[in-house]
Amino acid sequence: MRCLTGLRVSAAVMLLLTLCAGRAEVKWLQTDYDFGTWHEAQGRRTGIARFVNTGKEAVAIISVRPSCGCTGADWYQEPVEPGDTAWVSFTYDPKGRPGKFEKTVKVYTDPGRVLQVITIRGTIVGTPETLERDYPVVAGPMRFTSLTYDFGKTQAETARHGFLKGYNQGEDTIRPKVVGGGEGLQAMIAKRGVAPGEPFTVGFYLSTRGLEPGAHSWPVRISCGKYGVNAEVTADIEPERILLDSAQMASACRIVVPREPVELTCRKGEKKAAFRFSVSNEGKDALRIVRVYSRAAAVKITRCPRSLKGGKTGTVEGYIDLTEIDGPAFGFIVEVITNDPLKPVSLVRVAGRYAAK
Repeated sequence: MRCLTGLRVSAAVMLLLTLCAGRAEVKWLQTDYDFGTWHEAQGRRTGIARFVNTGKEAVAIISVRPSCGCTGADWYQEPVEPGDTAWVSFTYDPKGRPGKFEKTVKVYTDPGRVLQVITIRGTIVGTPETLERDYPVVAGPMRFTSLTYDFGKTQAETARHGFLKGYNQGEDTIRPKVVGGGEGLQAMIAKRGVAPGEPFTVGFYLSTRGLEPGAHSWPVRISCGKYGVNAEVTADIEPERILLDSAQMASACRIVVPREPVELTCRKGEKKAAFRFSVSNEGKDALRIVRVYSRAAAVKITRCPRSLKGGKTGTVEGYIDLTEIDGPAFGFIVEVITNDPLKPVSLVRVAGRYAAK
């Protein structure tokens, strides 16, 4: 099998180009080829598409261009006389490519450089090694690339889409379902049935409208019959940007939080370690405190001011759940999100250690 490396034009084709000024008249017998389903370990498969020269002049195939390097091609090299049949063959390499595929092969015939697109498709059942590499998470007949999806930093008052990739490694058609999500997040699986060897996607639609800025997470459950897995979707919603003119900036609020860590000393046997720190507004306009939280589950916020007038100071209070701490020392970040146009997110470090006996 000769793989396509570029345009090949024989001497006979060059002569044909000189003699013919019209367009090739051919009738393709196949323009869509389905390989069906086969196992990756079975290796490459080859298909053939044929055409008949229905014109009055000889035609020739001058170029065949597969859409990707996974597909090789060969073709009839001689001029095709009126009434004769020619062929194009294509070979798909399934190595490392589990799941459905659809590719195209562009065939150009002269005279007239007439284009015909042949579509090839099929489904590859991956080897255990390929599936372990591409879909390492297993739940019965289902496999997944991951059980977490992170939208990352997402602007407030916007919407985004994301997805997790799944794969049916079983012998029967499956109908996976997804439940969960919550405020701001919808989870869905579009396919009603997934055939053996086919991939599927668990889609997520995130709308940040009405959600507080900062880190968010949503648990989802993906199941198929008695099998199921828990997944997590996360997003970091950035505060809405505030555009002010120079006069507004001069009177805007200005947040001040401690620069040094809040130090705690704990004793063995204690379950909680309380902390507090101050938040001040050194600007003129009111400082609106949108959210105070930590990404660490061990940190709990129990009290915080909602608004501070210019020149005023408030106190944030909380505690560390010491039952979730391993080791003699710890350090966490508390995030304070406000309407300060220059510093919408302020960070306060809370650190501690157990007292020596």
